[in-house]
Amino acid sequence: MGYAITLRLDAAAAATVEAMWQALASKGVSDEAIRLRYKPHLTLAVIADSADPERLLAAARQCAAKWSDQPTTFASLGCFPAAPSTVFLAPIVTSDLLERHVALLNALA
Repeated sequence: MGYAITLRLDAAAAATVEAMWQALASKGVSDEAIRLRYKPHLTLAVIADSADPERLLAAARQCAAKWSDQPTTFASLGCFPAAPSTVFLAPIVTSDLLERHVALLNALA
């Protein structure tokens, strides 16, 4: 299955995303996030399950210790074409978001 390093959304944004998940599930589109009890998040990296979890945790903690809350705006709704499909919100990519992504990838290198 692998690992994902994510940024969690604040309570207000999470509630909005969870309402969208409920609406999609009620229409039969996707209930995966609800079924799997995901918390609304923004994925920074997906790593193979062969990775050392202690190393991943250390890298994530190293980066997170330097980060503060960051405003994020989502620009569009998309769907990964797989079975079952995964519906996602795409963020507007900012220099701050890219810097976090690069810092994490460097810490994982």
